[in-house]
Amino acid sequence: MIVLRPDEVRFDGQPWGGVVRVSIDRLSARTIEGYGEEGAFATLVDVSRQRIVLRVTQEIVGDDLNDPALGTLGELELVAGSGSDAGRRRVRCDCVVESVVNRISDYGATRSVTLIAQSEGGDEDPVRVTAL
Repeated sequence: MIVLRPDEVRFDGQPWGGVVRVSIDRLSARTIEGYGEEGAFATLVDVSRQRIVLRVTQEIVGDDLNDPALGTLGELELVAGSGSDAGRRRVRCDCVVESVVNRISDYGATRSVTLIAQSEGGDEDPVRVTAL
């Protein structure tokens, strides 16, 4: 899932400004593969554990001393617009801050925050998407 220039982004209730993109990647944390006797290719593949990684990229235009602390648990909430009220969606996810990387170049400064999604019981998808 990719959201370019979301209308609004909040983490743990605090607004995050200057967000230019949010990506939500679903990765296998444990893959099970089975092979038959007759060929070289898998005959069974199952993803028994999943990891959801979110990356929020902000453009920084001035001094900013408000990096989120590593290990902070909070709800990431964003509103993805479509240029009008029709088709707007709210994405929510409980997640933990894994890393904060700041980059400075001749063209400006960016901050990339990587978060790992967390499910309370482990049996429900932690990423919730609702229509507005």
